[in-house]
Amino acid sequence: VDHDNVPVKPADRKFPIPIPKNACFKDAKWPHALACHPFHTLKKITIGFGFQRLTLHFVDSTDSFTYILVTSNKLETVGLLKEIQELASNVNEATFGSSGAAARLVAIENDDPLVLDALSAAIAPQSLGAVLHYQILQQRWRSGTRGNVRRVCVVTDTNVFLLDEDYIGDGSESVESAMRTGQSRNRLVDSAELKRIVEVQAADADPKAITIVIRVSSFALGHRWRLLCRDGAGAERLVE
Repeated sequence: VDHDNVPVKPADRKFPIPIPKNACFKDAKWPHALACHPFHTLKKITIGFGFQRLTLHFVDSTDSFTYILVTSNKLETVGLLKEIQELASNVNEATFGSSGAAARLVAIENDDPLVLDALSAAIAPQSLGAVLHYQILQQRWRSGTRGNVRRVCVVTDTNVFLLDEDYIGDGSESVESAMRTGQSRNRLVDSAELKRIVEVQAADADPKAITIVIRVSSFALGHRWRLLCRDGAGAERLVE
């Protein structure tokens, strides 16, 4: 926790130490962890829709915990998945032996059906259609003091949608017993038919930034979505 009330010079212990406001990760002497789980308790990994995130499911005795790792990048997601699989395999083999480790292989699944259901529920009564592109990014504004907001941009064969995405168990809402921890839930922010898009501007100064110009009607001025992608490659794919 930043700027906590622990004395600056603790008498008998080095942890926890308050984090200065100007601290960088490389300056840290001790980690400040919100949660910590050993790899042998990792039971399942869920690959997020479009390889935009990973969800790690840990179960220790009767307690369960879910980590949602938002990467917004397919290559980073795949690399992280391979690394976590290798680490979990090594730990299981060291803990349970080769035969026991084989029985404790981490299950891998994807949440495509659940995400498609969540998107369909968010845009109802509109029809979702065929999803051509799905990307976790940020929306920003040219003026004002409002900071960037995480959004999901979904491009289908007929429409483009901008949505909020929360996850079951992240504290945004109460968890219902029938829902799976880590499952996505969406809220529609804005949408437009593809034929209403009059321009897609790639920013010259920042390769991660794009602007989508939408015409509301023939008689009304259009409005703009100013979006900031995770990297230049993600911006290029969205522009295409």
